[in-house]
Amino acid sequence: MGSSMMPQKKNPGSLELLRGRSGRIFGLLQAGMVLMKGLPSGYNRDFHEDKEILVECMDLMNKALPIVPALIESITLNFDRMHDLCYGAFSTATEVANFLVSQHNVPFRQAHHIVGSLVGDLARAGKNFRDLETCLNHIIVTHKIPADREKLKHVFDPKAVMMSYNSQGGTGPKAVQIMINDMKKDLEKKKKVVEADAKRLRDALETTRTIAAAAGSIKTAADLKKLVPKTYQTNNQ
Repeated sequence: MGSSMMPQKKNPGSLELLRGRSGRIFGLLQAGMVLMKGLPSGYNRDFHEDKEILVECMDLMNKALPIVPALIESITLNFDRMHDLCYGAFSTATEVANFLVSQHNVPFRQAHHIVGSLVGDLARAGKNFRDLETCLNHIIVTHKIPADREKLKHVFDPKAVMMSYNSQGGTGPKAVQIMINDMKKDLEKKKKVVEADAKRLRDALETTRTIAAAAGSIKTAADLKKLVPKTYQTNNQ
């Protein structure tokens, strides 16, 4: 974490720098796509330009990626603070409006006004959705919506709302576990690909070294032609 000019303030410096670096990488991606646009089939001399784009992109990524593991491992999450901010930011306001529409047939325009006026009243009073009595009275008493108080409390609770979304890509525990399992499977597949590529590169390096060591005895192109496949087969048995 980095610090700003104010000694009491801490900024996520590493993340900000990585985010800035991503702008350059996306710029290179755009350069590559423009390079490829409108080309006919086969090889075109436009492709001379793609090597510099790829090398620069890989150079940027190779310098940036080693920061990520240490960053993730050193992060401490303050769940209590996160929970408080969810209330303070009125994060479930849309959920409350959707509840009024789906459970009490309130037109969305009216539901939007009801929740919006509640948020306005609370903000002006320096309060938030933690003041449940004010929230419930605003909807049930002031706007005469016959909502069940316990169900309405559930809709104002950020954690309860988060846990309720279990469709694909949702925030509920079942949906998140499915995504984690899929990511782990994908990671294992990618590990096998990387391991195969690493073996191929090791074999190629060993073959090159063997050829280089035997190069002193080569007199003609025919000798080299015989040496290369023989060395490759020996090193890859």
